Amino acid sequence: MSLSRIGVMLVLCITLVGSSAGQMPEQNKTPGGNVPPTSLDVGQLLAAQRYDDLDHAIDAARSQKTRGPGGVWQLYLIDEAIHKAAKENSEVLEQVQKWAAARPESTAARIALAEAYVAVGFKSRGTGDADSVTDAGWKDLADNGDRAVATLKQLTGAGGDPHVSSVLMEIALAQGWDNATTRQIYEHALAAEPAYYHTFRQYALYLLPKWYGEGTSAEDMAEDLYGRVGGKEGLFLYFEVGTVIGCDCGPAPLLEPMSWERVKAGYEALQELYGATNRDHNRFALLAFAHGDKPAARAAFKSITAFDRDVWNTQLGFEKAKGWAQQP
Repeated sequence: MSLSRIGVMLVLCITLVGSSAGQMPEQNKTPGGNVPPTSLDVGQLLAAQRYDDLDHAIDAARSQKTRGPGGVWQLYLIDEAIHKAAKENSEVLEQVQKWAAARPESTAARIALAEAYVAVGFKSRGTGDADSVTDAGWKDLADNGDRAVATLKQLTGAGGDPHVSSVLMEIALAQGWDNATTRQIYEHALAAEPAYYHTFRQYALYLLPKWYGEGTSAEDMAEDLYGRVGGKEGLFLYFEVGTVIGCDCGPAPLLEPMSWERVKAGYEALQELYGATNRDHNRFALLAFAHGDKPAARAAFKSITAFDRDVWNTQLGFEKAKGWAQQP
């Protein structure tokens, strides 16, 4: 893909790499997975044009830094709800565009619109491997990435919204930005709000070899993140990145050269700091199974209340791992 350097002056003060429409390098599956539901009915509020309610809810989530079980930020849940809605319903993008037009001063509306453009682009791409994507799908992904960048350029007060960096990472994945640029986004996010781990999960995805990383790029980032944050929060971040690297979407999800003992400590830190969700237990059980740690896997399976398809892909794989863990 041909990349051209464009200047984007956000409050973030990050130089981005833009992309002209064209075919992306060989890569595999798009990011996915359900997130815990938010009590805010984003679709209903958008359809009813209740922009005050949307702005107030997002402003409150941002300023209060509200987090739920698993450490998930409410701010992330709202933006992900918009992402999911835009992917499922073609009318949602138009509704978010109306919100942004009606509220030119709204940071929330601009970020939501950029998120919606990314969602629509990935919908056009599809969920298959790179060789299954049509030329039209690649072009729509690139074009919507450009629209997302143009939307973020309109921001005048995004310095306090950590989700901007997460959206930038999504655009970087969509358009294949270079490693130096995505590293700048990572550095800014880490300095501005190290607790907003959703950006680091997105960066880990970008750094996987099936996307734009090389060798152990994602694992090296996990080590860097832990070393710079430290403590229980650093362990939690280490675990979160580990669950991206160790997905059940290819070869056995081993985390070499990451420390398995540190991943386990991160799982414990997660439970102590925020409480673990069913998805967290599923993720850790998968990793424990892959690493042959039967005691750890057995304990995780006891905490699982339901099979999570987005973690295991198949019920058969889940049952196989569970049976192994329960053996003496």
